[in-house]
Amino acid sequence: MPCGTGGAIGKNASFFVYHLLLQEQHRGEDTTKILSFDKRHYEHGGVGKVNEVFNRENLSKLRGNYAIGQVRYPTVGVYDDNEQKLRDAPPLWEDYPCFISLSHNGDMPQSTYENLRKKLEEDRFYFKTDSDLEIIEKLFSKGLRKSLKEKKLNNEDIFSAAKFMMERAPAAYAVTGIVTKGNERRLIGFTDPQKIRPLVFGKNKNLQVLASETAAIDVLSNYVNEKFETFELQGGEVIIAEEGREPVKKILIETEPKHCFFEYTYFARPDSRKWSICL
Repeated sequence: MPCGTGGAIGKNASFFVYHLLLQEQHRGEDTTKILSFDKRHYEHGGVGKVNEVFNRENLSKLRGNYAIGQVRYPTVGVYDDNEQKLRDAPPLWEDYPCFISLSHNGDMPQSTYENLRKKLEEDRFYFKTDSDLEIIEKLFSKGLRKSLKEKKLNNEDIFSAAKFMMERAPAAYAVTGIVTKGNERRLIGFTDPQKIRPLVFGKNKNLQVLASETAAIDVLSNYVNEKFETFELQGGEVIIAEEGREPVKKILIETEPKHCFFEYTYFARPDSRKWSICL
């Protein structure tokens, strides 16, 4: 089942993530959350729809020029009450070997989830949720630990960590995230090697954004009176964006694409461009 994810770099980034999620509301109405980063991270979320959870006051507290968010339809976990729902609501985060926060549109087979979680727990990883996204986050963190250590964060570290995760987690996912270390901050996005779930990047003079659908970015143009240059990430591709710099991207694993047919015929808005099925 679908979720909707979004991310932004720019002044008051959480405001733009809020509007991206509004346009992706049809992709999940269970929970929604936004996480932003300034000198530290801020987060707010709740059970229900985007316009029910967020308002001017709580959005103003999500400070910083980097933000990510998600609207969720759960695919893993049994939810009997709102506390459980909120516990598992992405974006998830951890702070070792640096600050890492991820949100996603995706799902993982139950047997894969159980096997990977058992292996990671044997490696002394502690799980805070029952979300399949936490498997991806833990594997990404494990890959980053192998190269980062005490040195300065660079893009090759992120590419290496993403490839480490992709090689070990067969699943369908499109991920947006924030990775920071000291004064180094990055907005990242990547898709599974088969590109089962879509992810779109857009940029103009003042903003760089990620979203699950082109329509979310197209509508955002109305708020900034400027159109975005957009493109869809390929399978196994990672994009890394940084404030004031051109984004860099790299395809880490190449394989035959197997797009989810329902993404383009049922989940996506009719006004979203569907590049993948035109290839």
